[in-house]
Amino acid sequence: MTDTDAKKATDEYAEMTHDDFVRLVTELAEKDGAAIIITIPGIWEILSEHYNNDALDLWKIEREIEAGECGRAGCKPDGNHELAL
Repeated sequence: MTDTDAKKATDEYAEMTHDDFVRLVTELAEKDGAAIIITIPGIWEILSEHYNNDALDLWKIEREIEAGECGRAGCKPDGNHELAL
């Protein structure tokens, strides 16, 4: 890429704001969804660290539901359980 090409490329996006970029990246991420996003290198590690405690809590609730020992609100004997923390 020549200096002239680099200048043209820079000028082409000169009016793009940070908010524009955030909006567009957010739209793309929403379109792809979590199943695609977690395949991006480095993302799984960040998300698994961020959601670590919640995932462990949900796993424990699932085991309690399976064992019929869940006494939380939303835990119903008919099998219609809400796992929201």
